[in-house]
Amino acid sequence: MPRGDKSGTVSQDRKGRWFARKCWTDAKGVEHWPKRYAKNEAEAWRKLVAIEKEIADIRAGKTTARSHEKIKTFKDAAEWCKQNVFKPPVYAGLTKVSGLISWQDVHYYMVPLTDFFGRMNFAAIDYDDIEAYVPWRLGRKKKGGGQVAITSVHRELAYLKRIFRIGRRRKWRQNNPFEEGEPLIQVAREKKVDRVLAFEEEPRLFAAFSAPKRGHLSFATEMAIETGLRLSEQFGLRFTDIDLEARLLTATSYKGRVAKRRLVPISGVLYPKLKAHIAERHRVIKALIREARIQRRAEFLFGYTDPTQAFAKACVDAEIKDLTWHCLRHTAITRMVHVYRMDPHAVMEMVGHDNWNTFWKTYVNVDRELAKAFGDQLNAARAALQQPTALPAQSEVESDAVN
Repeated sequence: MPRGDKSGTVSQDRKGRWFARKCWTDAKGVEHWPKRYAKNEAEAWRKLVAIEKEIADIRAGKTTARSHEKIKTFKDAAEWCKQNVFKPPVYAGLTKVSGLISWQDVHYYMVPLTDFFGRMNFAAIDYDDIEAYVPWRLGRKKKGGGQVAITSVHRELAYLKRIFRIGRRRKWRQNNPFEEGEPLIQVAREKKVDRVLAFEEEPRLFAAFSAPKRGHLSFATEMAIETGLRLSEQFGLRFTDIDLEARLLTATSYKGRVAKRRLVPISGVLYPKLKAHIAERHRVIKALIREARIQRRAEFLFGYTDPTQAFAKACVDAEIKDLTWHCLRHTAITRMVHVYRMDPHAVMEMVGHDNWNTFWKTYVNVDRELAKAFGDQLNAARAALQQPTALPAQSEVESDAVN
């Protein structure tokens, strides 16, 4: 049986399945090969007629080639977005060409969205369906137990909104249902992250790192508190980014389209521990090389990329609540501004923030210790104002009166 030609063909593949196919070229000179499978030869001929009608509609301007992509359900749209948009980033130098840095997080967000919307006709999903998703999602339990946070639901809705924007742009549907009613993403309902590690909690936390398989957390945690680096910046550091002689390290932030590099000082407290960590890291790498074992992160300062799970377990053992790894960044910035009295604008540059409002409102937090210290300063200032002013000596008063 012939395989088919460019004029349009009905044929069978190697498995004996009937199909219709026709090649055509659009106005941009791009070749298209629409192919439709059928149950038998008669149905395949009908499929070929339908393909020819689609091509005629496209050439007449009634529709576009994208509108005939095989996107019927929300699951189809989600899979297309994961393969073409929400994919690992590709960089040309420091400029991101395509993909997302947080593509794995987005794939995680897509799981509950697909569970709820998966079988729905993508073009028929409306505002009411999205509104019904919120209570449904909040009613589900997390894997480890506990309530799903409204912040997590908002992140999922944000990417759902983006999928609908993509669908409208690619002619999979006519509108974006998020625009048909009141805003469903209400940032005011989210819980603000204002937790910082108190000085009195530090001994308990570092004591918890002495447990098996947690020893690596001690230096990593201290480095996060001393530098205020983001998790991806800290665990993306290479040996070439560290200048021990100048006591500087170069952090690379991949937020946004263009990656940014900035200098971060190595404090006197961190310097000896960093030097010891580098020596130990080189020793481990050499040992692995001698044993012919692969060391995939041989050029990196840390041999792992994600300490969050081990850190969370250590916090439980130390009886420290609501503290995440990102809270260490809040702790570092808060101490730089309120405890060490550093210039806030200089701190903002050092930790890689461009927006003053975000920096001050989100990252500069006041905990119980700082609030008490401010109260003590206020009481001391008020007491100084309430002290009576010393009167001049009697001889001075008489002298002034004579003169």
